Amino acid sequence: MSQDRQLQTRISIPKNIQVLWQQENQLTQPLLIKGQGVADIILNDQVSLTFELNQPTDEFGLKLEIQQSAATLYERITHHDFGKTFEEWSPIKVNDSSIAGIDSDKNCRYWFSVDGPNNRISYGKGEMRQGTTLLEHHLSGEQLKLIDEITIITQAPNPKLKIWREPVTIDPSLSIVGTNELTMTALAANTATVAENLTPACQTIYANISGNQFKLDTEDFPHFAEAIEQSIQDPEGWCYKTLHEKAEKDEFGSEDPFAETYLRITLGVNQGDSPGIPNVLEIWPPGHHSPIHNHGDANAIIRVLQGEIQVDLYAMLSPQHTEAFATKTFNKHDVTWLSPGLNQIHKLTNPNLCGPTCMTIQSYMYSGDNDEHYEFFDFIDGQNHTIEPFSPNSDMGFIEFKATMKEEWLKRNN
Repeated sequence: MSQDRQLQTRISIPKNIQVLWQQENQLTQPLLIKGQGVADIILNDQVSLTFELNQPTDEFGLKLEIQQSAATLYERITHHDFGKTFEEWSPIKVNDSSIAGIDSDKNCRYWFSVDGPNNRISYGKGEMRQGTTLLEHHLSGEQLKLIDEITIITQAPNPKLKIWREPVTIDPSLSIVGTNELTMTALAANTATVAENLTPACQTIYANISGNQFKLDTEDFPHFAEAIEQSIQDPEGWCYKTLHEKAEKDEFGSEDPFAETYLRITLGVNQGDSPGIPNVLEIWPPGHHSPIHNHGDANAIIRVLQGEIQVDLYAMLSPQHTEAFATKTFNKHDVTWLSPGLNQIHKLTNPNLCGPTCMTIQSYMYSGDNDEHYEFFDFIDGQNHTIEPFSPNSDMGFIEFKATMKEEWLKRNN
Protein backbone atom coordinates (compact mmCIF):
# COMPACT_ATOMS: atom_id res chain seq x y z
CA MET A 1 0.00 0.00 0.00
CA SER A 2 1.41 3.39 -0.93
CA GLN A 3 2.16 5.92 1.78
CA ASP A 4 -0.55 8.33 0.64
CA ARG A 5 -3.16 5.57 1.03
CA GLN A 6 -2.20 4.67 4.58
CA LEU A 7 -4.13 5.84 7.58
CA GLN A 8 -1.92 8.51 9.02
CA THR A 9 -1.36 10.63 12.09
CA ARG A 10 0.09 13.93 10.89
CA ILE A 11 1.87 16.46 13.03
CA SER A 12 1.50 19.69 11.09
CA ILE A 13 2.77 23.22 11.57
CA PRO A 14 1.39 26.75 11.17
CA LYS A 15 0.88 27.83 7.55
CA ASN A 16 3.09 30.86 7.92
CA ILE A 17 6.18 28.69 8.39
CA GLN A 18 5.09 25.79 6.20
CA VAL A 19 7.51 26.68 3.39
CA LEU A 20 10.49 26.99 5.73
CA TRP A 21 9.88 23.59 7.29
CA GLN A 22 9.26 21.85 3.99
CA GLN A 23 12.84 22.67 3.10
CA GLU A 24 14.05 20.63 6.05
CA ASN A 25 13.93 16.86 6.50
CA GLN A 26 10.59 15.21 6.98
CA LEU A 27 10.40 12.42 9.51
CA THR A 28 7.94 9.60 8.88
CA GLN A 29 7.62 7.07 11.66
CA PRO A 30 5.19 4.15 11.74
CA LEU A 31 3.87 2.85 15.03
CA LEU A 32 5.91 -0.05 16.35
CA ILE A 33 2.82 -2.22 16.73
CA LYS A 34 -0.15 -2.04 14.38
CA GLY A 35 -2.96 0.04 15.81
CA GLN A 36 -1.33 1.07 19.05
CA GLY A 37 1.40 3.28 20.47
CA VAL A 38 2.18 6.79 21.64
CA ALA A 39 3.77 9.75 19.88
CA ASP A 40 5.83 11.78 22.34
CA ILE A 41 6.75 15.25 21.07
CA ILE A 42 8.58 18.37 22.30
CA LEU A 43 7.52 21.41 20.29
CA ASN A 44 10.34 23.87 20.93
CA ASP A 45 9.09 27.15 19.42
CA GLN A 46 5.95 25.88 17.68
CA VAL A 47 2.75 27.77 18.37
CA SER A 48 0.29 25.00 17.46
CA LEU A 49 0.16 21.27 16.94
CA THR A 50 -2.17 19.06 14.92
CA PHE A 51 -2.63 15.29 14.89
CA GLU A 52 -4.62 14.01 11.92
CA LEU A 53 -6.06 10.56 11.25
CA ASN A 54 -7.36 9.80 7.75
CA GLN A 55 -8.95 6.88 5.97
CA PRO A 56 -7.04 5.58 2.92
CA THR A 57 -9.84 6.95 0.74
CA ASP A 58 -9.72 10.33 2.53
CA GLU A 59 -13.49 10.07 2.89
CA PHE A 60 -13.35 10.44 6.64
CA GLY A 61 -10.93 11.69 9.23
CA LEU A 62 -10.27 13.00 12.71
CA LYS A 63 -8.09 15.96 13.61
CA LEU A 64 -6.89 17.07 17.03
CA GLU A 65 -5.74 20.68 17.13
CA ILE A 66 -3.77 21.96 20.12
CA GLN A 67 -3.77 25.74 20.04
CA GLN A 68 -2.82 28.44 22.53
CA SER A 69 -5.78 27.99 24.87
CA ALA A 70 -7.64 24.82 23.92
CA ALA A 71 -7.50 21.34 22.46
CA THR A 72 -10.23 20.52 19.95
CA LEU A 73 -11.07 17.23 18.25
CA TYR A 74 -12.70 17.59 14.83
CA GLU A 75 -14.44 15.05 12.63
CA ARG A 76 -14.19 15.37 8.85
CA ILE A 77 -16.87 14.13 6.54
CA THR A 78 -16.50 14.33 2.77
CA HIS A 79 -19.63 15.01 0.71
CA HIS A 80 -19.98 14.38 -3.02
CA ASP A 81 -22.60 16.50 -4.75
CA PHE A 82 -23.08 17.13 -8.47
CA GLY A 83 -19.56 15.99 -9.27
CA LYS A 84 -17.99 18.21 -6.63
CA THR A 85 -16.35 17.23 -3.35
CA PHE A 86 -16.95 19.14 -0.14
CA GLU A 87 -15.09 18.68 3.15
CA GLU A 88 -16.67 19.55 6.47
CA TRP A 89 -14.72 19.71 9.74
CA SER A 90 -16.99 19.66 12.74
CA PRO A 91 -15.82 19.89 16.39
CA ILE A 92 -16.93 16.87 18.40
CA LYS A 93 -14.96 17.37 21.63
CA VAL A 94 -13.26 20.40 23.21
CA ASN A 95 -11.10 21.00 26.27
CA ASP A 96 -10.97 24.78 26.54
CA SER A 97 -9.10 24.93 29.83
CA SER A 98 -5.81 26.82 29.67
CA ILE A 99 -3.87 23.71 30.69
CA ALA A 100 -4.97 21.87 27.53
CA GLY A 101 -3.42 24.29 25.05
CA ILE A 102 0.14 25.12 24.06
CA ASP A 103 2.20 25.15 27.23
CA SER A 104 4.15 28.10 28.59
CA ASP A 105 6.98 25.69 29.42
CA LYS A 106 9.01 25.10 26.25
CA ASN A 107 10.24 21.75 27.57
CA CYS A 108 6.70 20.42 27.84
CA ARG A 109 6.12 16.98 26.34
CA TYR A 110 2.92 16.49 24.36
CA TRP A 111 1.70 12.96 23.82
CA PHE A 112 -0.92 11.39 21.60
CA SER A 113 -1.99 7.81 22.27
CA VAL A 114 -3.57 5.39 19.82
CA ASP A 115 -5.23 2.62 21.83
CA GLY A 116 -6.52 0.21 19.19
CA PRO A 117 -7.42 -2.62 21.60
CA ASN A 118 -9.83 -0.27 23.41
CA ASN A 119 -10.85 1.81 20.37
CA ARG A 120 -9.63 5.00 21.97
CA ILE A 121 -7.41 7.96 21.22
CA SER A 122 -6.19 10.37 23.89
CA TYR A 123 -4.01 13.41 24.33
CA GLY A 124 -2.08 14.73 27.31
CA LYS A 125 0.99 16.59 28.50
CA GLY A 126 3.92 15.53 30.66
CA GLU A 127 4.21 11.92 31.80
CA MET A 128 2.37 9.61 29.41
CA ARG A 129 -0.39 8.21 31.62
CA GLN A 130 -4.11 8.29 32.28
CA GLY A 131 -3.66 10.77 35.11
CA THR A 132 -2.28 13.45 32.76
CA THR A 133 -4.86 12.94 30.01
CA LEU A 134 -6.46 16.17 28.80
CA LEU A 135 -8.74 14.87 26.06
CA GLU A 136 -10.02 11.37 25.33
CA HIS A 137 -12.31 10.01 22.63
CA HIS A 138 -13.74 6.52 22.12
CA LEU A 139 -13.99 5.62 18.47
CA SER A 140 -17.15 4.19 16.96
CA GLY A 141 -18.70 3.59 13.54
CA GLU A 142 -16.57 4.84 10.65
CA GLN A 143 -13.95 6.11 13.09
CA LEU A 144 -12.89 2.54 13.89
CA LYS A 145 -11.39 2.21 10.41
CA LEU A 146 -8.81 4.83 11.35
CA ILE A 147 -7.04 2.52 13.77
CA ASP A 148 -5.85 -0.14 11.29
CA GLU A 149 -2.74 1.48 9.81
CA ILE A 150 -1.33 4.66 11.32
CA THR A 151 1.93 6.45 10.61
CA ILE A 152 3.32 9.35 12.59
CA ILE A 153 4.56 12.18 10.35
CA THR A 154 6.30 15.33 11.55
CA GLN A 155 8.08 18.16 9.79
CA ALA A 156 10.58 20.25 11.73
CA PRO A 157 14.20 21.40 11.50
CA ASN A 158 15.15 19.15 14.41
CA PRO A 159 12.06 17.11 15.32
CA LYS A 160 11.98 15.72 18.84
CA LEU A 161 9.67 12.78 18.35
CA LYS A 162 9.63 9.38 20.03
CA ILE A 163 7.32 6.47 19.34
CA TRP A 164 6.45 4.12 22.19
CA ARG A 165 5.11 0.59 21.86
CA GLU A 166 2.32 0.62 24.41
CA PRO A 167 -0.68 2.96 24.39
CA VAL A 168 -1.81 4.93 27.41
CA THR A 169 -4.45 2.78 29.06
CA ILE A 170 -4.83 2.41 32.82
CA ASP A 171 -2.25 3.85 35.21
CA PRO A 172 -0.13 1.18 36.88
CA SER A 173 -0.75 0.66 40.58
CA LEU A 174 1.54 2.61 42.89
CA SER A 175 1.57 -0.13 45.55
CA ILE A 176 3.86 -3.15 45.38
CA VAL A 177 3.01 -6.31 47.30
CA GLY A 178 4.61 -9.74 47.49
CA THR A 179 3.39 -12.44 45.14
CA ASN A 180 1.68 -14.27 48.00
CA GLU A 181 -0.16 -11.07 48.98
CA LEU A 182 -1.63 -10.19 45.58
CA THR A 183 -5.33 -11.07 45.51
CA MET A 184 -7.64 -11.50 42.54
CA THR A 185 -9.64 -8.47 43.70
CA ALA A 186 -6.51 -6.30 43.91
CA LEU A 187 -5.47 -7.38 40.41
CA ALA A 188 -8.93 -6.70 38.98
CA ALA A 189 -9.25 -3.32 40.73
CA ASN A 190 -5.64 -2.33 39.95
CA THR A 191 -4.91 -1.49 43.59
CA ALA A 192 -1.63 -3.42 43.79
CA THR A 193 1.05 -4.94 41.61
CA VAL A 194 4.08 -7.18 42.07
CA ALA A 195 7.70 -6.28 41.44
CA GLU A 196 7.86 -8.65 38.48
CA ASN A 197 5.63 -6.24 36.54
CA LEU A 198 8.15 -3.43 36.92
CA THR A 199 11.50 -2.73 35.25
CA PRO A 200 14.43 -5.15 35.78
CA ALA A 201 16.16 -2.48 37.90
CA CYS A 202 13.10 -2.10 40.13
CA GLN A 203 12.94 -5.88 40.52
CA THR A 204 16.57 -5.96 41.67
CA ILE A 205 16.07 -3.12 44.14
CA TYR A 206 12.88 -4.67 45.52
CA ALA A 207 14.67 -7.96 46.16
CA ASN A 208 17.30 -6.08 48.19
CA ILE A 209 14.99 -4.23 50.57
CA SER A 210 11.74 -6.20 50.80
CA GLY A 211 12.85 -8.92 53.24
CA ASN A 212 11.44 -9.41 56.73
CA GLN A 213 14.78 -8.62 58.35
CA PHE A 214 15.09 -5.26 56.60
CA LYS A 215 13.87 -3.19 59.57
CA LEU A 216 14.95 -0.56 62.05
CA ASP A 217 14.57 -2.30 65.41
CA THR A 218 16.86 -5.31 65.65
CA GLU A 219 18.12 -7.59 68.43
CA ASP A 220 21.29 -5.54 68.92
CA PHE A 221 19.29 -2.29 69.22
CA PRO A 222 15.52 -2.89 69.73
CA HIS A 223 14.90 0.83 70.49
CA PHE A 224 16.44 2.27 67.31
CA ALA A 225 13.24 3.94 66.00
CA GLU A 226 12.39 5.39 69.41
CA ALA A 227 15.93 6.69 69.81
CA ILE A 228 15.59 8.58 66.51
CA GLU A 229 12.33 10.14 67.73
CA GLN A 230 14.02 11.28 70.94
CA SER A 231 17.03 12.65 69.06
CA ILE A 232 14.71 14.78 66.89
CA GLN A 233 12.97 16.24 69.95
CA ASP A 234 16.07 16.72 72.15
CA PRO A 235 17.91 20.05 71.54
CA GLU A 236 21.13 18.18 72.34
CA GLY A 237 20.34 15.35 69.94
CA TRP A 238 22.25 14.86 66.70
CA CYS A 239 19.02 14.74 64.66
CA TYR A 240 17.68 17.96 66.22
CA LYS A 241 20.94 19.85 65.60
CA THR A 242 21.37 18.54 62.07
CA LEU A 243 17.82 19.45 61.04
CA HIS A 244 18.28 23.01 62.30
CA GLU A 245 21.67 23.32 60.58
CA LYS A 246 20.09 22.21 57.31
CA ALA A 247 17.26 24.72 57.77
CA GLU A 248 19.83 27.52 58.11
CA LYS A 249 21.52 26.41 54.87
CA ASP A 250 18.11 26.30 53.12
CA GLU A 251 19.09 23.72 50.50
CA PHE A 252 15.91 24.11 48.47
CA GLY A 253 15.11 27.82 48.58
CA SER A 254 12.02 27.12 50.64
CA GLU A 255 9.48 29.58 51.98
CA ASP A 256 9.58 27.47 55.17
CA PRO A 257 13.18 26.15 55.34
CA PHE A 258 12.72 24.09 58.52
CA ALA A 259 9.64 22.22 57.23
CA GLU A 260 11.50 21.42 54.02
CA THR A 261 14.25 19.47 55.76
CA TYR A 262 14.75 15.75 56.21
CA LEU A 263 17.69 13.53 57.11
CA ARG A 264 19.56 11.40 54.57
CA ILE A 265 21.35 8.44 56.15
CA THR A 266 23.20 6.45 53.50
CA LEU A 267 23.85 2.72 53.37
CA GLY A 268 26.97 1.57 51.53
CA VAL A 269 28.90 3.45 48.84
CA ASN A 270 28.25 4.93 45.41
CA GLN A 271 28.68 2.03 42.98
CA GLY A 272 28.28 4.11 39.83
CA ASP A 273 24.84 2.77 38.94
CA SER A 274 22.65 5.31 40.75
CA PRO A 275 22.40 9.05 41.50
CA GLY A 276 24.63 9.15 44.58
CA ILE A 277 24.74 6.31 47.13
CA PRO A 278 21.97 3.90 46.10
CA ASN A 279 20.36 3.16 49.48
CA VAL A 280 19.19 5.98 51.74
CA LEU A 281 17.31 5.94 55.04
CA GLU A 282 15.27 9.15 54.90
CA ILE A 283 13.85 10.55 58.13
CA TRP A 284 10.81 12.87 57.93
CA PRO A 285 9.79 14.64 61.16
CA PRO A 286 6.07 15.49 61.56
CA GLY A 287 4.89 17.90 58.87
CA HIS A 288 8.23 17.94 57.02
CA HIS A 289 8.40 17.52 53.28
CA SER A 290 10.63 17.58 50.22
CA PRO A 291 10.44 20.09 47.36
CA ILE A 292 8.86 18.94 44.10
CA HIS A 293 11.69 17.05 42.42
CA ASN A 294 12.61 14.34 39.95
CA HIS A 295 15.06 11.45 40.18
CA GLY A 296 17.54 11.74 37.34
CA ASP A 297 15.61 9.24 35.18
CA ALA A 298 16.46 6.50 37.68
CA ASN A 299 14.44 3.55 38.95
CA ALA A 300 13.61 3.51 42.64
CA ILE A 301 11.78 1.59 45.33
CA ILE A 302 10.46 3.36 48.45
CA ARG A 303 9.56 1.30 51.51
CA VAL A 304 7.98 2.80 54.61
CA LEU A 305 9.76 1.55 57.75
CA GLN A 306 7.97 3.78 60.28
CA GLY A 307 4.99 6.15 60.22
CA GLU A 308 3.48 7.14 56.89
CA ILE A 309 4.47 9.15 53.84
CA GLN A 310 2.29 11.09 51.40
CA VAL A 311 3.35 10.99 47.75
CA ASP A 312 2.14 13.73 45.38
CA LEU A 313 2.76 13.09 41.68
CA TYR A 314 3.22 15.79 39.01
CA ALA A 315 2.94 15.72 35.22
CA MET A 316 6.27 17.46 34.71
CA LEU A 317 8.99 19.28 36.64
CA SER A 318 8.01 22.86 35.94
CA PRO A 319 7.34 25.98 38.02
CA GLN A 320 4.20 26.34 35.88
CA HIS A 321 2.90 22.91 36.92
CA THR A 322 2.80 22.61 40.70
CA GLU A 323 -0.63 21.00 41.08
CA ALA A 324 -0.45 17.26 41.71
CA PHE A 325 -2.45 14.95 39.44
CA ALA A 326 -2.40 12.13 42.02
CA THR A 327 -1.87 11.77 45.78
CA LYS A 328 -1.49 8.59 47.79
CA THR A 329 -0.44 7.91 51.39
CA PHE A 330 1.67 4.86 52.25
CA ASN A 331 1.80 3.35 55.74
CA LYS A 332 4.34 1.24 57.60
CA HIS A 333 5.45 -1.78 55.49
CA ASP A 334 3.95 -0.30 52.29
CA VAL A 335 6.15 -0.16 49.19
CA THR A 336 5.95 2.08 46.12
CA TRP A 337 8.14 2.70 43.09
CA LEU A 338 9.23 4.93 40.22
CA SER A 339 10.90 4.27 36.88
CA PRO A 340 11.99 6.34 33.87
CA GLY A 341 8.87 8.10 32.61
CA LEU A 342 6.57 7.00 35.45
CA ASN A 343 6.19 8.55 38.91
CA GLN A 344 9.45 10.45 38.32
CA ILE A 345 8.29 13.83 39.60
CA HIS A 346 6.96 13.86 43.14
CA LYS A 347 6.84 15.53 46.50
CA LEU A 348 7.10 13.54 49.74
CA THR A 349 5.43 14.70 52.95
CA ASN A 350 4.95 13.35 56.44
CA PRO A 351 1.25 14.32 56.71
CA ASN A 352 1.06 13.87 60.48
CA LEU A 353 1.70 17.19 62.20
CA CYS A 354 1.87 15.65 65.68
CA GLY A 355 3.88 12.54 64.90
CA PRO A 356 5.14 9.97 64.53
CA THR A 357 8.29 10.61 62.53
CA CYS A 358 8.22 8.88 59.15
CA MET A 359 11.23 6.80 58.11
CA THR A 360 11.62 5.37 54.64
CA ILE A 361 14.26 3.42 52.78
CA GLN A 362 14.80 4.78 49.27
CA SER A 363 16.88 2.76 46.84
CA TYR A 364 17.90 3.89 43.35
CA MET A 365 19.36 2.32 40.21
CA TYR A 366 19.79 3.43 36.60
CA SER A 367 18.34 1.24 33.87
CA GLY A 368 20.81 -1.01 32.09
CA ASP A 369 20.57 1.02 28.88
CA ASN A 370 21.08 4.39 30.61
CA ASP A 371 24.46 5.69 29.40
CA GLU A 372 24.01 9.26 30.65
CA HIS A 373 23.94 8.71 34.44
CA TYR A 374 22.66 12.14 35.39
CA GLU A 375 23.93 12.47 38.97
CA PHE A 376 21.44 15.03 40.27
CA PHE A 377 17.87 15.28 41.47
CA ASP A 378 16.40 18.45 39.95
CA PHE A 379 13.95 20.37 42.12
CA ILE A 380 11.77 23.49 42.00
CA ASP A 381 13.28 26.30 44.05
CA GLY A 382 10.40 27.58 46.14
CA GLN A 383 11.58 31.19 46.30
CA ASN A 384 12.98 31.79 42.83
CA HIS A 385 10.57 29.42 41.03
CA THR A 386 13.40 27.93 39.02
CA ILE A 387 14.62 24.39 38.47
CA GLU A 388 17.88 23.70 40.27
CA PRO A 389 20.09 20.59 40.63
CA PHE A 390 20.52 18.82 43.97
CA SER A 391 23.49 16.51 44.44
CA PRO A 392 22.32 13.53 46.55
CA ASN A 393 24.36 13.93 49.71
CA SER A 394 24.72 12.10 52.99
CA ASP A 395 24.15 13.51 56.46
CA MET A 396 25.80 10.44 57.98
CA GLY A 397 26.56 6.83 57.11
CA PHE A 398 24.15 4.23 58.51
CA ILE A 399 26.60 2.33 60.71
CA GLU A 400 27.84 5.52 62.36
CA PHE A 401 24.30 6.86 62.67
CA LYS A 402 23.03 3.73 64.40
CA ALA A 403 25.94 3.86 66.84
CA THR A 404 25.27 7.55 67.52
CA MET A 405 21.57 6.89 68.21
CA LYS A 406 22.45 4.00 70.51
CA GLU A 407 24.91 6.16 72.43
CA GLU A 408 22.31 8.93 72.82
CA TRP A 409 19.69 6.39 73.90
CA LEU A 410 21.88 4.95 76.61
CA LYS A 411 22.69 8.44 77.97
CA ARG A 412 19.02 9.41 78.13
CA ASN A 413 17.60 6.18 79.48
CA ASN A 414 20.22 4.92 81.96
